[in-house]
Amino acid sequence: SGLIVLSQSQAEVLRLISEGLTNSAIAEQRNTSLRATEGLIQRTFAALGIAAESDHNPRIIAARLWQMGKVIVK
Repeated sequence: SGLIVLSQSQAEVLRLISEGLTNSAIAEQRNTSLRATEGLIQRTFAALGIAAESDHNPRIIAARLWQMGKVIVK
């Protein structure tokens, strides 16, 4: 189907990224540590198939996938 399945937490982080929030703002919004938030973001990028060594900005790619409706929440 071409859809990517994410957990509730990953989807929440992805939504906040697509709204333009920084990692520290996401951590504050979710009431978690910055380190925990950064780890969740990295796991979300991995689940989306976004490589860390990509020549493109992973936040932009992730936000586009979200906005295009390519992500579903399990």
